[in-house]
Amino acid sequence: MQAHYVVSSNIDALGYQQGRLFIRFKSGVSYAYEKVDFGVFNALQKAESVGQSFHRLVKGKYRYTKLEEDPFAHRPH
Repeated sequence: MQAHYVVSSNIDALGYQQGRLFIRFKSGVSYAYEKVDFGVFNALQKAESVGQSFHRLVKGKYRYTKLEEDPFAHRPH
């Protein structure tokens, strides 16, 4: 999955794959949010404030999983 890097004080990168929104925070911790519409991912990418948009559109609205591995790391095939 391709990382979409954003300008944010708290969020480093976004990704989207098959209804899952992936967010890597500047702390290095990544989460996968379930059953997220592509429009939410698109809105986050284009947002003037990614953090504010995250709080408005994502936080507390979707089930999520803390990931053990970086979802944006390239894995050998």
